[in-house]
Amino acid sequence: MVSKAGAVLPEVKAQFDADLASYLSVIFETLVSVITYNGLPNQQNDSNAGADCLLGQMCSQFFVHVLRASPASFKLCVGNLNDTSRSVLESSVRAALSGYAVQPSAPTRKKLNIKTFVSSRNKA
Repeated sequence: MVSKAGAVLPEVKAQFDADLASYLSVIFETLVSVITYNGLPNQQNDSNAGADCLLGQMCSQFFVHVLRASPASFKLCVGNLNDTSRSVLESSVRAALSGYAVQPSAPTRKKLNIKTFVSSRNKA
């Protein structure tokens, strides 16, 4: 199953990814519930007693680590999650990759004052 160099042989790679995904599914569900309870640094959940956003951060970093180490297994595992768990996992991965930057709810748009623009143009 493993070559002398420590890599998984190509002929058993698909089975290895499926086995790893089934193992990770249990861990992912648990970590998603930890994130749901504790929140992330950019979206703290203060309503739960003892919630610590750093626990959510560690869970999301684990997701990113698995994503980078075994993308095929990650994809299979995410495909097996229910919609709610999948959305929590995806938002936590996005947050981890963005450095937990707080996303504004809607971008603020600058309002143009067309009347001032037209009047200043007519004076010139």
